[in-house]
Formats: sequence, structure tokens, C-alpha cells
Amino acid sequence: MSKQPRSLTPVGDVFEEKARQWQETEWAEYRKVGVELSRAFVADFNEHRIVGSILKEARTSRALTQAQLAEATGIQQGVISRIEQGEANPSLRTVFKILDATGRTLALAPAVAD
Repeated sequence: MSKQPRSLTPVGDVFEEKARQWQETEWAEYRKVGVELSRAFVADFNEHRIVGSILKEARTSRALTQAQLAEATGIQQGVISRIEQGEANPSLRTVFKILDATGRTLALAPAVAD
């Protein structure tokens, strides 16, 4: 039986909500089909999906298309698409470019590891 990945340190309410949604829906699907994934892979995959979802929400809240965001940031539209789908691991520089173009900021909080 697979164990759920350790909970991630929330970076704001949106991050926490996205993590909860992912654990309730997609994690349950993995367990149903009996897929055994390493904790490291699942945690990494989860983080990419959550970051992508948050960045997509920031973009759509400003009614920007991916093409408009690409123009504003200098990041290729295809890269933005892969980030939003959780298929890419953006650097902090890329995350900050996207957040800046959407009028958002990033808050980090230290936490004690499990």
C-alpha cells in the first residue's frame, strides 16, 4: 500500500488548498489503480502541479492569455503551458517573472521538517 507524500509547507492559502485538492482527487486515483510511486517522485510531481496551478490562476485572474504572458515576461508560450500543466520545473527567476507580470508576490515561510 502506498503512503501519501509528506505534507508540503503551505505558501499561502492557495497553495494549501491546491495541495488538499490534489491529495483528495488525484492521489486517490493513484491508490485505486495500485500504482506504486516513490515518495520522492510523488512529492516532486505534486509540487510541480501545485506551482503550475498557482501560476495559471495568477494569469487567468488578470485575464491574460498565455501568449500575452509570454510577451510580458519574455518566456516562451510553450514553456508557460508546460509550467501550468505541471510538466516543467520553473526556476525561481521564472516564477518571479510570471508573478511580477501578474501583479502577484511570493511569500516563503520556514517550517520544521517531518
